[in-house]
Amino acid sequence: MAQTQGETRMQRTHPAASRTTTTAELTTPGRRMLALVLTALGLGLAAAPLLGPLGLEAIEYRTSPTTLNQLLGSDAAALFVAAPLCLVAAYLVDRGRLAGPPL
Repeated sequence: MAQTQGETRMQRTHPAASRTTTTAELTTPGRRMLALVLTALGLGLAAAPLLGPLGLEAIEYRTSPTTLNQLLGSDAAALFVAAPLCLVAAYLVDRGRLAGPPL
């Protein structure tokens, strides 16, 4: 396939045209630490709702019914959304995937 003169010039002058990001660039000493911190965060986010009214009921919220409903909703969001996302991000970071750190 023939390239036009503009495409050839673009490949020579644009810095991103000659550089690709690989997972090998993410192998820094901090990658393992980030994965451990994300794992601890995910487990901590899951532990609080499991000890509260959604789980073992070891934690009792002494508040009004309206506020209790809001707390139950935030516990459910932490347990079913935030904690799994932290664990998925930790897995991706540990494996050197590019999607891990932004997640």
